[in-house]
Amino acid sequence: MYKLITILSIIFFISAKAQNIKNEKFGTIKIEDFSPKSSILKDDDAVILSDVCSSEFEGNNNGNFTIIYKQHKKILIRKKTAFDAASFKVNLYQGNSLTEERLDDVEAATYNLENGKIVVTKLDKEAVINEKINRYNNAKKFTMPDVKEGCIIEYSYKLKTQFWDHLRSGNFQSQYPTLWSEYQVTIPPMFGYVVVKKGDYKEFLKVDSFKNIFKSYSILFRGESAYESASVGSFSGDAKWLLWVMKDVPAYKKEDFVANHSEHKIKFEFELHTVKYSETNTKQYIKSWLETASDLLKSESFGQILDKEKNGWIEKEVNTLTGKLEGIECAKKIFSYVRDNFICTDYDAIRLSDDPKKIFKNKKGNVADINLLLTAMLYQKGFIANPILLSTRGNGKVSEVSAILDEYDYVICQLKIDSTTYLLDASQSKIGFGKLPSFCYNGYSRMIAEMPYLVDLSANKLNESKTTIVFMINGENKKMEASYESKLGYIESQDLRKKLTATSTADYIKEIAKAYPVEAQIDSIEIVNQKNLDEVITVRYDFKFPKADEDIIYFNPFFAEATKENIFKAERRKLPVEMSFTFDETYILDMEVPTSYKVDEMPKSVRSKFNDGEGLFEYIIANKEGHIQLRCKFQLNNANYSAEDYDSLREFFGLMVKKQAEQIVFKKIK
Repeated sequence: MYKLITILSIIFFISAKAQNIKNEKFGTIKIEDFSPKSSILKDDDAVILSDVCSSEFEGNNNGNFTIIYKQHKKILIRKKTAFDAASFKVNLYQGNSLTEERLDDVEAATYNLENGKIVVTKLDKEAVINEKINRYNNAKKFTMPDVKEGCIIEYSYKLKTQFWDHLRSGNFQSQYPTLWSEYQVTIPPMFGYVVVKKGDYKEFLKVDSFKNIFKSYSILFRGESAYESASVGSFSGDAKWLLWVMKDVPAYKKEDFVANHSEHKIKFEFELHTVKYSETNTKQYIKSWLETASDLLKSESFGQILDKEKNGWIEKEVNTLTGKLEGIECAKKIFSYVRDNFICTDYDAIRLSDDPKKIFKNKKGNVADINLLLTAMLYQKGFIANPILLSTRGNGKVSEVSAILDEYDYVICQLKIDSTTYLLDASQSKIGFGKLPSFCYNGYSRMIAEMPYLVDLSANKLNESKTTIVFMINGENKKMEASYESKLGYIESQDLRKKLTATSTADYIKEIAKAYPVEAQIDSIEIVNQKNLDEVITVRYDFKFPKADEDIIYFNPFFAEATKENIFKAERRKLPVEMSFTFDETYILDMEVPTSYKVDEMPKSVRSKFNDGEGLFEYIIANKEGHIQLRCKFQLNNANYSAEDYDSLREFFGLMVKKQAEQIVFKKIK
C-alpha cells in the first residue's frame, strides 16, 4: 500500500509539472505568435511572449555546489523604440578558475514574418562578445541580428555559478507586458533560503507549487596537496522544488514620487539563511542583529578601525588636529576636516576598501571608508560615536527584523554629546554638521554597537520649511517698491549653494528678475549663510517695477512664488506616493493699494485640512486701510501616502495651485 501511494504521488507530481510548465523547445515559433491575444495588450512597444527560467544545484569537482541558471525568452518587438530589448548583456565574476562564472550554450535567433512565412536569422556564435569590466568581472554581450519592427527575438543560455549565497531572483514584471513568466527552483536539503516576495502579484499568480523531491548529489573533494587523492562525497535527501507561473502580467509603468521602482515590480528574491552540513555543523548566514553587530565590530573591514589599541595613530592625528578644543567645537573640527579633505569615490559601500592608514594618507575612499574613519576619529577623542548602516532611497527598504546585510548600501556616523544625538555624513562635500542628504531618509536603519538598535530615518523625519515675506509700497516716479526676504529650507539651500558655485551672482539676479511676471529691477541682493553649511540660506533683495496705468489692473500677489502646476498630474495612480520630505511653506505679503486705484475684486479666504491634520492649506487675505494683507500656508506632515490617498492628495495640491493663480483686481478711481 505504501509503495502504491508513493507511485501515485510521483505520477501526480509529474503530471502537475507537465501541466504547469511551458516546456517549449528552442525555435518553436508559430505564425499566431506574431499577433498575440490578451486583454492586457494595448499599444505596447514590445510584448514578452514567454520568459521561462530555472535554477538547479549540482555537485562539482571543487568540493562545492554549482548553481545552473537557465533562461529561455521570447519577445515580440512591435516598434523601433523597443530595439534595446534585442541587446543582451550579463556580468560574470572572473576571480579565479575555481570560482569563475560561465555563460554556456548561448542560442539566439530573430524571426520575421515575410509573405506569410517565418524567416529565421540565427545568431552567429562569434557575435557573442567578451568584454572586460575590471580585474574581477567580465561581461558577455550580443545584439540580435536582423531586428525589424514586428519581429520576434528568442534567446536561451545557461549560467553556471558557485555563489549560492546569491540565488537568482524570479523577475516576473518588466517595462513590457508579459504573457507567460515562469521560475522553477530546486534547492538541496542542506540549503535554507528565505523567499521575499515583492510587488502586487496575487492577481497574476496562476501556479504556486512546492514539493519535496528526493535528490542525490555527488561532490568531488580534491586533496590538499598533489600527493593526496581526491574523494567523492554523496549527499541525499528531500530537496525543495518550487514553481511559480504568472500569466498576463501588465507592463510596469513608472510613476513620479516613487523612491525605488524595483520595490514595486513583481519579483521573488532569495536570501540564504542557513547551510546545514551535518546534524552538528550548521552555518548561519542570517543571524540575529546581536550576533551580526558583534561580527561586524570584530571584522577588519568594518569595526576593527574602532579598536584604540590597534589604531593608536588615529588618536595622535586627532590630537594634532583639534589641539585644546573640546565638546561640540572639537567634534565640528573633526567632521569638517574629514568632509573638506577627503574625496568619496563610491557611494555604495558598507565595508572598508583598504587599510585605514592608506585611506587616511590618500585622502579618498568609499562612503564606508570616510564615515567609519570619521567615527573612529571621534571615538578616539573620547566621544560616543557609532556607525549606522542604512539603505538609501534608490536601494530599497530593509527588513526591520532580519539582519540581511546585502540590503544595506551606506554608512553614516551617530554622535552623542550630552543628551543630543547628531547624524553625520562626511562623504558629502556640501553638507553641514548634523545634516544628512535626503536620500538617506528611507525608513529604518541600524546602529552598530554591542547593543544594536533601530534608528528611524523615515522621510517624515526630514522637514523642509520655508518662509517668504514681501513688503510693497507706492514708490516715486510711478513705481512700486518692494523688499523681499525668503528663509529657505535646508535642501533648497544646498541646491542654491551648488547653483551659485556654477554661476555668478549677476546671472543669478537675472534669473530672479526673469521669473517675475513684470519687468523687475533687482537691487541690494544679500545671500546670508552661503558659506555656512550648517545653516539655511536667507535671500534678501529690493525690487522695483513700473506701475500700470490701465483702468483695470489684474495683479497676482505671489509674483514668482506661485506654484503654477499640480505635481500630481496623472488622473489615476497604482503606486504609493513616496516623497523625500515633509514641508511647511509660508508666504506673507503686505502691500499698499496702488495710488489712484481701489480694490474691485479680491480672492476669497479659505482654510482646508487634509486627512484629519496630516496637511493644511490656508489662504487668508484682507484689505485693511489701504493695505492688502495676505498669508498663505501650505503644510504636509507626512511624506508617504497610499495609492488610495492619491485622489484626495491630488485635489489638495490642486486647491493650492488654483488659489495661488487667483488675482486681485484694482480699478482706477475716476
